[in-house]
Amino acid sequence: MRLKALGGAALALLLTACAQTPPPRLDLTPVAFAALPGWQADNIAAALSALLRSCAIWDRAAAQPDTDRIGGAAAFGTRGDWRPVCAAARHLPDATDATARNFFQTYFMPLAVSDRGKTDALVTGYYEPILEGARIRSDAFQTPLLKLPPDPSRHATRAEIEGGALDRFHLALAWVDPIEAFFLQIQGSGRIRFADGTEMRVLYAGSNGAAYVSLGRVLVTCGTMTTEQVSLASLKSWLRDHPDQAKTLMDANPSYVFFQTRPGEGPLGTQGTVLSPGRSLAVDPEFYLLGAPIFVDLAQPGQAPIQRLTLAQDTGGAIKGVLRGDVFWGAGDSAGAQAGGMRAFGRYYVLLPKTLDGQAGVRDDRVNSSLEPPLKSRINEVTCPL
Repeated sequence: MRLKALGGAALALLLTACAQTPPPRLDLTPVAFAALPGWQADNIAAALSALLRSCAIWDRAAAQPDTDRIGGAAAFGTRGDWRPVCAAARHLPDATDATARNFFQTYFMPLAVSDRGKTDALVTGYYEPILEGARIRSDAFQTPLLKLPPDPSRHATRAEIEGGALDRFHLALAWVDPIEAFFLQIQGSGRIRFADGTEMRVLYAGSNGAAYVSLGRVLVTCGTMTTEQVSLASLKSWLRDHPDQAKTLMDANPSYVFFQTRPGEGPLGTQGTVLSPGRSLAVDPEFYLLGAPIFVDLAQPGQAPIQRLTLAQDTGGAIKGVLRGDVFWGAGDSAGAQAGGMRAFGRYYVLLPKTLDGQAGVRDDRVNSSLEPPLKSRINEVTCPL
């Protein structure tokens, strides 16, 4: 699993998240496709392409029995429930919006998502940053992106690692700006562009195991910002405007992420699929099947609603619970601006194969351990180090 929750998205989440008592529960209620706001206007063919990428991942386990659970809550069924819909998707004669919409209406049933009566989901955004960097240390690029060290050395704190605790292992993949390195660790993946025009794609490889602490939450605790002012852009600006305090603030987040390189297309989500801009959604895998279609109906003040079919293809360290998600918006500054400012609320509608009709309304009472006291304490006990 990657630690990621993009930009202002993840930061906004940790400003508001808290442990739920009783524990979260996935409740599903059947509805008609006509009840999905914007269903007829969506570019459904784009979602079909994303579904085919998920099907390709499931196909790699073709030897596994159809009766095997495929993931998520019990309501998502078995491999045998999903193989026929993947086969039908692969054999569509063309991929127009009309044929794609007809495919989903033929093979799937929509179910409204709730959590013990609560229906309002919080959805933020993330992206793949493109950073300027160097293959060797320079005056402009002095912070290394590190690959995984041997255990137990990887469990040093951020401050210890950046103080040289792992230097003896020679783990540097590339060198970048320290503030950009910090936020790349939050995103979990990105590209490094070198002076000669070549690029290196880096992906999440692991972490030091420390709990993630939001810089936005810290600055709100310090009285420096309000919740409404916290965004990816405002945090970067604050760090650059306060160079004497920047390291102290970043060290307040003890979590440290290590990277690995990957050539070719990307970035990859937790499911193993190449993420599709605007269509890939990060979810909590304790409740959702990675690869499942989820229609979102979301609103943000002053912006057009987001009403589209997405695919649950990724996860994130801050994406926990039934009513939480993170939309992938692509790579580069434009995607970053869209992701960093996204904080939308609305409804989820899961699409399940019609063979699962007998399980409509299933409730999953499992406890999501990651929403128990460790998360609650690290959110409520943030102190001001400045």
